Amino acid sequence: MQYWLKFALLHAIALCFVATAGAESLPDPAATPVYSRFINLTHPNKSLPVPTTMARDQQGFLWLGTQQGLFRHDGTEVLEFRADPGRPDALSASWVSALAPAPDGGLWVGTRYGGLNYYDPATERFTRYELTANFSAAAEISSLLFDANQTLWVATYGGGLFRWQPQQQQFLPIALPNLPNLAVNHINDIYVDPQGGLWLALGDAPLRTIGQQQGGVLYQPADSADWQQLHFAQTTGGVSVTRIRATADGQIYAASYGQGLFRYQAAQQHFVKVPQPPALQQALLSDLSVDADNGLWLSSYSADSRGGLWYFSVAGGWQHYPYSAEFSDGLPRSDLLGLYYDQQGILWTISQAGFKGLSRFAKQIKTLPPGQPAHGLLPAPNVLGLDAVAADSLWLANREGGVVHFNPLTGELQHWPIPVTATQVSSVQTVKQDQAGVLWLGTDKGLFQLDAVTGHWQLFSLNAGDEPIVRFLFTDRQQNLWIGSRGQGLFRLDPQRTAVRHFRQAKGAEPVVRFEDVNNISEDYLGAIWIGSTDQGLARYQPATGQVDYWMQHPGSSHGLRLNGIQLIIEDTQQQLWVRAGNVNHRVLRDAEQPETIQGFKAYLAPEDQDPELQQADIFRLLYRLHWLPEQNTYLELDEMHGMQSVTWIGAWDVDGKRIYRGGARGFDYFDVDKLPQRVALSPVQLTGLKLFNQPVPAGSDLLPKALERLEHLKLNYEQDMFSLRFASPEFKQPRLIQYRYQLVGFDRDWILTSAQNAVATYTRLPPGNYVFQVSARLADGQWQQPTQLALQVLPPWWLTWWFRLGLLFSVALGIGWFVHWKLQREYRVRHKLEQQVAQRTAQLAEQNQALELSYQRLQQTQQQLITQEKMASLGGLVAGVAHEINTPLGICVTATSHLQSEQQQLAAAFASRTMQQSQFERFMQQLADGLKILQVNTQRAADLVSSFKQVSVDQSTDSYREFELYQYLQDVMLSLRSRLKQQHCQLQLQCPDPLPLYSDPGALAQVLTNLVINALIHGLDGQTAAQISIEVTADDDWIQLNFSDNGRGMTTEQLRQLFDPFFTTKRNQGGSGLGAHIVYNLVTVRLQGSINVQSAPGQGLHYQIRFPRWIAA
Repeated sequence: MQYWLKFALLHAIALCFVATAGAESLPDPAATPVYSRFINLTHPNKSLPVPTTMARDQQGFLWLGTQQGLFRHDGTEVLEFRADPGRPDALSASWVSALAPAPDGGLWVGTRYGGLNYYDPATERFTRYELTANFSAAAEISSLLFDANQTLWVATYGGGLFRWQPQQQQFLPIALPNLPNLAVNHINDIYVDPQGGLWLALGDAPLRTIGQQQGGVLYQPADSADWQQLHFAQTTGGVSVTRIRATADGQIYAASYGQGLFRYQAAQQHFVKVPQPPALQQALLSDLSVDADNGLWLSSYSADSRGGLWYFSVAGGWQHYPYSAEFSDGLPRSDLLGLYYDQQGILWTISQAGFKGLSRFAKQIKTLPPGQPAHGLLPAPNVLGLDAVAADSLWLANREGGVVHFNPLTGELQHWPIPVTATQVSSVQTVKQDQAGVLWLGTDKGLFQLDAVTGHWQLFSLNAGDEPIVRFLFTDRQQNLWIGSRGQGLFRLDPQRTAVRHFRQAKGAEPVVRFEDVNNISEDYLGAIWIGSTDQGLARYQPATGQVDYWMQHPGSSHGLRLNGIQLIIEDTQQQLWVRAGNVNHRVLRDAEQPETIQGFKAYLAPEDQDPELQQADIFRLLYRLHWLPEQNTYLELDEMHGMQSVTWIGAWDVDGKRIYRGGARGFDYFDVDKLPQRVALSPVQLTGLKLFNQPVPAGSDLLPKALERLEHLKLNYEQDMFSLRFASPEFKQPRLIQYRYQLVGFDRDWILTSAQNAVATYTRLPPGNYVFQVSARLADGQWQQPTQLALQVLPPWWLTWWFRLGLLFSVALGIGWFVHWKLQREYRVRHKLEQQVAQRTAQLAEQNQALELSYQRLQQTQQQLITQEKMASLGGLVAGVAHEINTPLGICVTATSHLQSEQQQLAAAFASRTMQQSQFERFMQQLADGLKILQVNTQRAADLVSSFKQVSVDQSTDSYREFELYQYLQDVMLSLRSRLKQQHCQLQLQCPDPLPLYSDPGALAQVLTNLVINALIHGLDGQTAAQISIEVTADDDWIQLNFSDNGRGMTTEQLRQLFDPFFTTKRNQGGSGLGAHIVYNLVTVRLQGSINVQSAPGQGLHYQIRFPRWIAA
């Protein structure tokens, strides 16, 4: 182990020696040309002038310095600040040359020929500062910098160096050494190292020149007041330095204007050239920036191939982002004025074409656009097919442009146009290189082989008549070549490429794949071939069994496939098979025990459908631009703002490890999945504007003493009842993906959702009171930020203020007191008169009351007499009925007695005359026995009738509760009514359980039934030919229900409502008293403690339902 450590150490020392000694002999490194899509920072309603510089403040706003003023961009709106000589609180000059956000939230603004300005965000106004009294008016403020101690340094081009003194509120000029031919006062940039040392970049720069003097670097250590001129090794003459920056490991770099990039060597105390591409060594470098990955970004002001954007990283070497006029989404110009790297990781380029940003996503997502093949660009825009053979080898089907081979590592491109000999071929649809190295091309005129060495195209006939349009090529694990065509379905070439099988023209028992258009083919881990069609769904072919399974969406289908247009089939590393159909993601559901059995598909239609399987399927998702953000717990749909084209072709993709290649209508994109940013941090929502009656309210006004984002409490009076609050989360690569919600606590019951296109909240006619306005933002369907809040108070009108209400209350109390006093005096005067009148009227009322009481007593007596008469009449009817019933047995007894008396007289005469015979005596004895039997039976019957009459009459004449058998008692009551029923030929049917004991008032029950029967006979059944009354009794343990019905003439609804009223009768002129039903109601509800309901209709009879307790508590 020690031997190997010593060997490694000696080897490293040797390599360092060789590298130092032979640095001049090493070849210059090459730069890989790279194209990416840039964000165009524009505004639809405002055209920005020529830019000069930019910065981002603590709120996240972008400040854009231009040659014609200063602009603030919040992601959706642009606020303009122009110079106005007549206003001391306006910008001092239009040409903004430097910007520096201050620690207190303000902004320092340096101008060209106009001095320095401080912008106060609270009032949105400027304060002008003079550097010195003799400061040259022709000087330009070139750089502003806050050091670690929050000290502001001001570098000028032509006026030297200054330091801000906050206590004196003035700038202190810093003395610089007077070195021969060195332009010490022409400073392009200032850098303060971690130790506090000052570094000044001197010399020429874009739009700046020092004439005959020389540039360079001045350095002042932190522990010294002396300045040092640092030299540049391997150079002759002066070196104009435009920017000085340090990496995280402490390496200090200097960008020069015409001599390339240098790195400072502390041991030798000079700068040495960094190994760099030859073009960069003579480039007019205008800026240098260090990103979060410690990579170096260089902008060049050169208008030729040396211009554009350059990038260097230790891991990836040099990359060059050149300008291409054919690529409108790329770098806007070659001559870049500067760079700015903001807090969100966007690298902004500044040029006369405007502000263009390269996002963190776009840095990873490279593209190859169409253009001149001689410049390394695609000959045609559309890439319809790709085959990633290796990391340095990619084949492209470039439609009418033919075939292209591209090396992503070097950027080299080779082109094979469609030859004239390829008859009628107009486009290349797909490309595939098999394991043997044979290159297969799918075209609109069949399948071809391309010899990349000779450039020869050879048609490979599929024996299908007309050669098909080949849209998709796929090689399985057995090296079969599968061919998907338009119109002729699926083909397969065996591994030897000698046998062609057409699955739409199978022979014998061969399986058939019925699709006409095949646009996707894939193989799962079980060896099954999955085939996707344009509009006929999905199929699976199992080579081992020859079985073909189909899934097609149709009305009534339940397998889960939502649409039939298959766009993508791919299996991930977790052996999950994914299908995209009709822009809907699906996952194939397999049986856990038998994975070859497909249970259906899970469609991802809504956010709640998302699951861990989809989150892990990064390749599948990103092929259609869906990127998972774990921290925000949402998906981000990538588009051109992120560097990825949104229009892609079905089947135009391939994957090499973790690198994805996507073809589309504007070239193709390629990127490493693992290098895409996993976090997108939104800036906090800022309140950016207030409008009152649709008119903007400026900061510093009475209503808005501070800018809205700085205000803690907003007061509105009651007349200001229509206002709007505008808000924004400063976002520049994906503003349209931001969702907002706001709520006025105290007024809005729920959050109100809105979009970035309508980021404003408007309220009208708010009631006076205190409110809190809060607003929050998120990415689409992600997690909401903590809300930004603003306390808001709507002042009441003067008539609703507390002092007015207090004064009004005092006035009202005073008026009430005076009124009460006057009222009391008036009442005192009137009281005696009223007392006399009251006494007089009281006496009159007493007399009237006494008379009324007497009348009421008489009325009660009369009513009681009528009730008594009604009872007696009922009892009289009962007596008449019983007398009629007793008359029959008594008549029989009289007849029998008369007959026996006659027979006795005959027998006595015969005995007296001694002529009586034995037969005569025996006949008399027989007749005597029969007569006595008749007498016995009929007298017993009469006695029973009398007993029954006695019980019923006693019950009706007294009010008492006792226990009795209901059935027998009803029979006794009906017996007393039998004669009256016979008079009207009325049939009475009684249905009652026997025995049925109860404890109640039998007299009341007898009176109720008697009244009901008599009322029915008099009012309902008179004149009826087939009169009938039905009494039905049902009972349970606690209650008895008695249903009484007749088939009489019935009653109208109006009559039915008055049925139980006293003195209501339908035959008042025929002797009716009108108390029968009233007595029934009172007896049922009072004595029987029950309820009675009645139903009727004309011609339908009356139907009573009487319900009363079976056992009444004594």
